[in-house]
Amino acid sequence: MKFLSRLNGWQRLFLVLSGLYLIFVSFFTGIAFPTKSESQSNRVFDTVNLIKKYRPNEFGELWTYEVRDRVLKSGADRWFGEVHMQFQGQIDFSSIEEEHKNNIQNLPRQQRTLIVYGIAFWIIPVVTVYVAGFLIAWIVKGFKSTKA
Repeated sequence: MKFLSRLNGWQRLFLVLSGLYLIFVSFFTGIAFPTKSESQSNRVFDTVNLIKKYRPNEFGELWTYEVRDRVLKSGADRWFGEVHMQFQGQIDFSSIEEEHKNNIQNLPRQQRTLIVYGIAFWIIPVVTVYVAGFLIAWIVKGFKSTKA
């Protein structure tokens, strides 16, 4: 803690603001973090929309998101089995299933990529501001030390 007591006011302000910015970036990285349940939700949403395209009255007056929420609450895997059997040969769900399969396979890579972007989104501006502050202080010091 001796190190912290030797910092001047600008350096302390920089540390506090960098910490607050880290919290901000972490929060939004967490919100955007892709998950398996998000992929499943998109799969249900796309499937319901496809069914509504061919059978507009299949779900009555319910909005797509309402059907999605009910399906996710009651168990999506069982629902997919029932839907695929019910509409077999009538509606082609292969593009939705392929997209879901690819999303699940790519999920770890997408998560790592987002973490790297989050770190870069924090560290690049922080280092840039620190270096700019150091350079400005160096230039000001140069003007003050010149004798006229």
